[in-house]
Amino acid sequence: MTEESRKSSALINELLGMVDEFLQHMAALEQENRDLRARLESTGDETAPPEPAPTKVLIVGGDEAQSEVLREVLEGRGCETVTVATGADAVAACDGASFGMIILESKLGDGSGLDILQKLKDRAQEAEILIVVGFTSADTAVQALRLGASDFLLRPITQQDVGEKLSELLKRRQIKTQSRLYLNNLRNRYQNLLRDHFDDSDSDAT
Repeated sequence: MTEESRKSSALINELLGMVDEFLQHMAALEQENRDLRARLESTGDETAPPEPAPTKVLIVGGDEAQSEVLREVLEGRGCETVTVATGADAVAACDGASFGMIILESKLGDGSGLDILQKLKDRAQEAEILIVVGFTSADTAVQALRLGASDFLLRPITQQDVGEKLSELLKRRQIKTQSRLYLNNLRNRYQNLLRDHFDDSDSDAT
């Protein structure tokens, strides 16, 4: 085997090792998520604090009673909440602030939540979006998920429903953040590996 072949083989092995390392990392994160869900299901405690850090939440639409339930649970978990009544106000809020989560009522005073879902996603790309629908609005929930919503809540909402969804979505957001950081680290290692490989090849050629 030539020196060039040995270096290429070493490079391939290193890249395969990085892929395997990433897959192990993702499996570990998924296991953490399953463990969290199991703990919530076993305790039945909707007030149990989630592991991820609190986030800023935008509440869009809904009557005062619904908004109060949402604020009570979210602020009880340490989240900061901002409440707006209309889709236009929601879009404006996302233009002026960063949100980790958006709870979007499907029926708004100035239209449908589905109408502004894409606008919110464009402005708050890192946010988990939870849409609130009625029991007879399964089609709306499905359409929202297709448009990019993370999950949905059924009216009338309860503290337990909100607590469970909050834990799941914050954990999902944490996994996304950790995975992005991990991928960036792998990308940097990959670029350094390639640069070292070609630098060695250039040196051998001279």
